[in-house]
Amino acid sequence: MRIAVIGSGISGLASAFLLNSIGDVYLFEKAARLGGHSNTVDAVFDDVAVPVDTGFIVYNPLNYPNLIQLFDLLSVPNQATDMSFSVSLGGGQMEYQGSVKGLIAQPENLLKKRYWSMLSDL
Repeated sequence: MRIAVIGSGISGLASAFLLNSIGDVYLFEKAARLGGHSNTVDAVFDDVAVPVDTGFIVYNPLNYPNLIQLFDLLSVPNQATDMSFSVSLGGGQMEYQGSVKGLIAQPENLLKKRYWSMLSDL
């Protein structure tokens, strides 16, 4: 059986991999490289190249059970981490860190209208 898979993002690549056992899979991609939003680039720190996956955002079993199942099938190792998020704008005039403690990292912001506006947007 001939099977066409259109697109080489994570869904297309996973489909091609899983369907390969039941037929001849043909993968069609319009871009010059495979992977869709997923991409690995080398970031250089102190003359050491570190591969960074720019498209992969979060390893979350609750929201991505099928992706986690694929990783398990492929024996991709995983490691528990803590997720965090922070933003610093205007040379530190507006800062946010994604925890309750981080909301008041700069207590003077509690007196600023634009800080409360930012909080309402969260």
